[in-house]
Amino acid sequence: MKKIFTLMAAAVMALTANAKNFTDNLVVTLAGSSTNTPATKMIVDEVENSDGLYNLTLKDFKFGSLNIGDINLENVKGNDDTEGYTYFEEAKTSIKVPFIGSADVTLKNNGYMKGDKLYLEMSISALGMDISAIYGVAIYDDNLSVSMNGNPLTEGKQSIYVTDQKDGKYTIALKNFAFAMGAIGTMNVGTIEINDVEMTDVEGIKNFTFNAPVTIKEGDDADIEWAMAGTTVPIEMTGKMTDKELYTVITISLGEMNISVTFGKDITSGINKVTTTTDNGVEAIYDLSGKKLNEMQKGINIVRKADGTIVKVLKK
Repeated sequence: MKKIFTLMAAAVMALTANAKNFTDNLVVTLAGSSTNTPATKMIVDEVENSDGLYNLTLKDFKFGSLNIGDINLENVKGNDDTEGYTYFEEAKTSIKVPFIGSADVTLKNNGYMKGDKLYLEMSISALGMDISAIYGVAIYDDNLSVSMNGNPLTEGKQSIYVTDQKDGKYTIALKNFAFAMGAIGTMNVGTIEINDVEMTDVEGIKNFTFNAPVTIKEGDDADIEWAMAGTTVPIEMTGKMTDKELYTVITISLGEMNISVTFGKDITSGINKVTTTTDNGVEAIYDLSGKKLNEMQKGINIVRKADGTIVKVLKK
């Protein structure tokens, strides 16, 4: 009997040996409004003795107040390349939605897996509603304003995509960036994708800065001539991010012309106490942008003490 149980346990282990568990953000978009759900779990299980087939399970899916449960996509074809990526082909399934009935789920053919990174796009259709579910990225929708050399040009709603690179760094992408220039017309810039952005967590807010040349990419619409695609320009960026909010200012230098892009509203940390002296037990010191310092600098410093409290300290 013991031998039978041992064989059964070995069989179960063999079936799950190729399963990979991922934890990342899921962004659900309905009627133009996006919601980020951090720490969403996804299981990718390679089908045993198959020619590159996978079962994909999105755990505990929900949107709005509706708890849907798991979404299972079975026998999804995965194609490996020489760089370690597995690209998934299109797949379809159906799910039951409370009070609505059945819904059709389509996995788009642009998903991939490599190491600890998984990216998937799904569309869900039910009763005329089109719901987008993207795994492995966060999308922030907010107001974006553009000025040139300090003169306001245009503003409107925009989305910025943030991807956790899983190495302590992030990718921030302003896709399909364009702005109006009065009588001159619309300037179709392209996609500004900034990689390897380091972030410092201060009281639950991720602070970041970036200053380096970036090469502008083509936008998503192939019918538009993206004027700056392929052009490398100096870019400065500062910002703050939480699970629900993103605030950033991006400055693009074009010779004597400086384009300033402001996205969202400044995120306050809730650190209101300002002192002129420090207490014992200082654990870390940061400047107002979130950059860690070796010692206090002149002006306001953010100090995290050993007991976990965070205060602003003014050094004169």
